[in-house]
Amino acid sequence: MALGIGVDRHGNLIYAAGEDQSVGSLADTLAHAGAVRAMELDINSYWVSFITYGAPGAEDPKNLLPAMERPDTRYLEPDDRDFFAVYSRSEG
Repeated sequence: MALGIGVDRHGNLIYAAGEDQSVGSLADTLAHAGAVRAMELDINSYWVSFITYGAPGAEDPKNLLPAMERPDTRYLEPDDRDFFAVYSRSEG
């Protein structure tokens, strides 16, 4: 599984995932979805994670896709793999 993430011209997050993708086909998919900046995340499906949290304090974690093998608590305990996080903020 190849995964990529990007943003469109309005700052909206775009996520793409697919089996048997090349870097070029993944880039084409993200561009077609409107991404103006994007990057490949991972191609080793065992390590791929995209976890959302439903409440402050990392409550109610959920994997984006059921096929993601890592537990949804992955980043709430020590891990030896690298990662990055995207946070939303409310204005007001």
